[in-house]
Amino acid sequence: MSIITRAGRFAIKHADVIVSAVGTGLTLVGIGLTVASTLDHAEEIKECKKEVELTRQSNLTKSPKEQKKEIANSCKKLAVCMVKTYLPGTICISVGLCSVIFGHKILAKRHLALLAAYESLNQSQKKYRKNIIEDYGKEADICAKHGLKAEKLNDQTIYVPKDDDIFIPDRDLSDAAVFFGAEYSELGSKIPEENLSMLKGQEEYANALFHDQGYLMLQDVYDMLGVNRVAPDGIGWISGRGDNFVDFGIFNVKNGSAVNGDEQVFLLDFNHDGYILPYI
Repeated sequence: MSIITRAGRFAIKHADVIVSAVGTGLTLVGIGLTVASTLDHAEEIKECKKEVELTRQSNLTKSPKEQKKEIANSCKKLAVCMVKTYLPGTICISVGLCSVIFGHKILAKRHLALLAAYESLNQSQKKYRKNIIEDYGKEADICAKHGLKAEKLNDQTIYVPKDDDIFIPDRDLSDAAVFFGAEYSELGSKIPEENLSMLKGQEEYANALFHDQGYLMLQDVYDMLGVNRVAPDGIGWISGRGDNFVDFGIFNVKNGSAVNGDEQVFLLDFNHDGYILPYI
């Protein structure tokens, strides 16, 4: 590949940056030329203005036709002086601003094309996941999306990491565990920081309810998070039988990527006290 071809491809690829940079440079050069020309021709402009004024005053005794002719000649000389002073800077500034606007249009078109490509990819992924769920079930979708594998423990399905080098918590995921994110809850967001803030706020609210009532049902927590109820009725927290606080498992090791802002889906496994209805 020749140098010219490479340079051409580079110019096309970075056209928005190049054009905007050139436009900014021309604008600055134009401002500099204008300032320099003003300083260089200040006396000349001053003399031309003075000449126009003197021509008007000295032609009071002449006929109106002669007065107009001489004043026109003086104004013409002043106009030429002004053009010579400000035209180069004005041209540079005008071309520079047009270049910046053109560069912005190139960037806007590429941005729209990127959004269209993202939307197409997003719809394709949603369709793919829908087909996976219809053909193989939601369990397969969860495992494929998050790199987990499903295992049976006491007739219950739990999810554990596939890779051996990933830390596996002491307590496997319970049947009460749920995912929280844009795909799993109407309250979820595609921005990890927003999901973290939402979960922390709801956890504080859940603890406030627990300490106020002396108990809290897990079903109510599911509703607070806008996720599907996966645990049976009667599961929850009750004062004096467990940790005496509600923990969503936000900061467990398995949520490290989400807490750090690299992944928007949180895996929540609650520290509930089991079946609490007999103790309420």
